[in-house]
Amino acid sequence: MRNFFTTILAIFCFIAMLPQAQAADNRALKPIHNPQAEHRIALVIGNGAYTNSPLKNPVNDAKDVAAKLRGLGFEVIERNNLQTKQIGGTLREFRSKLSPGAVALVFYAGHGLQIKGINYLPSVDADINSEEDVPNQSIGMNQIMDVLEESKSRLNLVFLDACRNNPYARSFRSGDKGLARVTAPSGTLISYATKPGSVSSDGNGRNGLYTSKLLTQMDSNLQIEQSLKRVVTEVKAASQGKQEPWMEGSIEGDFCFAGCAGGASAVVNIAPAVAAPIANGLALDDIKKNQAIRGQWDKWQQAMKADYDKVAALNAAADLQNTAWDRFLASYTQNNPYSNEDETLRASAQSKKQSLQAQPKQATQVTAQTANTLRDCAECPEMVVIPAGSFDMGSPSYEGGRLDDEGPVHRVTIKKAFALGRTEITRGQFAAFVSETGYSTGDKCLTFEGGKAEERSKRSWRNPGYSQQDSHPAVCLNWNDANAYTEWLSHKTGKRFRLPTEAEWEFAARGNTTTARYWGNSLEQACTYANGMDTTGKAKVKGVTWEPLNCSDGFTYTAPVASLKPNAFGLYDMIGNVFEWTADSYHENYQGAPTDGTEWQGDGVMRVLRGGSWDVNAASLRAAYRVSDSPDVRLDVIGFRVARTLP
Repeated sequence: MRNFFTTILAIFCFIAMLPQAQAADNRALKPIHNPQAEHRIALVIGNGAYTNSPLKNPVNDAKDVAAKLRGLGFEVIERNNLQTKQIGGTLREFRSKLSPGAVALVFYAGHGLQIKGINYLPSVDADINSEEDVPNQSIGMNQIMDVLEESKSRLNLVFLDACRNNPYARSFRSGDKGLARVTAPSGTLISYATKPGSVSSDGNGRNGLYTSKLLTQMDSNLQIEQSLKRVVTEVKAASQGKQEPWMEGSIEGDFCFAGCAGGASAVVNIAPAVAAPIANGLALDDIKKNQAIRGQWDKWQQAMKADYDKVAALNAAADLQNTAWDRFLASYTQNNPYSNEDETLRASAQSKKQSLQAQPKQATQVTAQTANTLRDCAECPEMVVIPAGSFDMGSPSYEGGRLDDEGPVHRVTIKKAFALGRTEITRGQFAAFVSETGYSTGDKCLTFEGGKAEERSKRSWRNPGYSQQDSHPAVCLNWNDANAYTEWLSHKTGKRFRLPTEAEWEFAARGNTTTARYWGNSLEQACTYANGMDTTGKAKVKGVTWEPLNCSDGFTYTAPVASLKPNAFGLYDMIGNVFEWTADSYHENYQGAPTDGTEWQGDGVMRVLRGGSWDVNAASLRAAYRVSDSPDVRLDVIGFRVARTLP
């Protein structure tokens, strides 16, 4: 179980996004590894400030790639203008982060050179007067390959935008240009900005030509090989054939930067290689005698059956299931001469596709402009009517930043429309409740001040340790406070106000979308929709060491409600600003969760919080992200919004 109180402390203690091992008696902080469906680690280096022949784009390239990768769930080690003394420590840190089965990625932009067939990436302070100086003042590609091979990662991706002219060429005996081909360990794919032995330019825009096209493909759901082929095509076209990226190496299995569409696994396409004898007229009886070919066909059959079962068991929206069947059928187009089962599986897949296409389309989405709103009293919050509907709750295994308690993905049907607060409850609205009832929240709250997270006296929703107005969301409120407020509203209006169930909250937050965020998968627009830790907060909040969003929404702490763009239902700040309490007890996964959107109770006392807040990093700004805490804890990042049952 991940307790929100200790999760926040973990962030404040510089181990952002690590899950906790909760002490049963005192909830003590114990930093341990944060499990993710796929461990993604990246080393990103941009070298531009060379004493000899500086480059303008590599640091921009590295920053933009690092930001993109963080949004895709990578833990990123970023170095800009790497110096010689930092080389050893950088490689050691990268090695320490890698683990068996992980996805490892290396991106480098800057000068690159080869000596006797070995590639080197020089540090910016390198003082190179001869070839002998290079190995001691550069990262050797052989060093990187050794680290990757020793890590036993399942997949290694290396991107080298490093084929500029050698600025030290006059001092060298050899006249080689560009980079040499690399002997890569198994499971490694290397992408060069241009083909080995050639050079490329630094570019005229913010990014180098190769990196600019690579960044675009990082938003893709295509297999990595297909994405890199598109990079080749686009770079060649933009450079009028003067620059041609190059790819070499081989990998097994799937990898798509933004998650592979549909979730079906790719298979090694065995059949075409062994089908050649048939195409060349070799009799089937003769082929049957060839045990090697027969064995390959058997593997084909086994892979096909396994992939069919995976797609058939996929619990996802109709459009994603349809895409998965498309991928399955595209992967298995060759008949197996030893079995009729593969034809039966293909026919079944086609039938399932037709059934999905025959399903009625989902009702027209409610938009911010057409949202049906209501307000039951002058002091009451404005409510938005959320229509009944179905959705896939949780996050798929490929979603960047995903945590284990966000699955398994399961279909939930909200059978009856309900109303949800258009915004989080504000200080002004909570003040009206306190004024009328005399309710007290005490004078203690856990706040982050002076770089330390502590429970402090003289801190409450009135004074959370940072400046707020009545239009800001009320914070330092626990689950019991939130329920007391809903009971007051119910008594005052005769309507049933309550906290939303966790399923209602996620359904409303998604707003009929299936992406990680209600504006899409990318973080590029994050600061127009969500108030998270950004460049403004990083600059002004003492003690922030976790990586911010690479943008600014203009707010250091909480933002006035409805300051940023709403989702399609017309709801504001469903992601970011403050965490929001829900009615449900916390469970460590969705095994056995209700499928009708009702409240899920349990034996534990912990309650679920959703939405993230002003101080979380990019990986937490997702519709599926969830944490938990005790119903009596008050933090300066926790508030709530209310739901209302409709007749």
